[in-house]
Amino acid sequence: MPSIASARRECFILPLLLAHLQARIASGPTRQSRGTAQKLRFWVPSALRAPAAPHFHVSCYEHMRISKLATELDDPDSKMIEQFIDDAALRDQMLNVLSKFSIHLISGFVTFLNRCIDETWARSSSYGAFEGYNQNLKIILDILTAFPIHKFPPALFQTVAYALHRVSPFVGPSAGQSWSAHNTWVSRRGELTKETLAELRSLAVQHKYSNLELLLHDVDV
Repeated sequence: MPSIASARRECFILPLLLAHLQARIASGPTRQSRGTAQKLRFWVPSALRAPAAPHFHVSCYEHMRISKLATELDDPDSKMIEQFIDDAALRDQMLNVLSKFSIHLISGFVTFLNRCIDETWARSSSYGAFEGYNQNLKIILDILTAFPIHKFPPALFQTVAYALHRVSPFVGPSAGQSWSAHNTWVSRRGELTKETLAELRSLAVQHKYSNLELLLHDVDV
């Protein structure tokens, strides 16, 4: 079970990494009476708590900082976008924070993700520039494997499913396709759980994402 201090530190991994929120509270929340706590504090999302564990709190100040980060995600600068695309370790830490605080960050993150996906398309706009497709696919797969399907924010799943449908025609070993993206897909498609695959296939049928259906056709359930 995560400690109060470790839960608090998780809250600030993302803003520290992105250099948008510089300060960090060194100690865990102070103990207060429950009545005072109810007025001044917010519950940490249930994903951070084991069943029947004592309630952890995120201070009002911390909550405001998370809200500020959500605003930053709504209007990211180019450095923030490039870091997310190019730094796999940073991206993994960001997604770890998102999985724990998605209720606060998901709206801004979907906006931010669309900007990142757009940048990978821009990188592939020149003749013979296929690596952007691979970067696009890696982002998608990292997100699809970051959440168990029952905790996947619906808006994010829809966004990622469409992004995978859109990039699918460029994933393959043929002329005009990205061979590096093909290698990434072959090596990592086994990471997708059967539940995630089932939801992707259902969404593909519902929205007529034929490219996505074709990509998933040979993936074992």
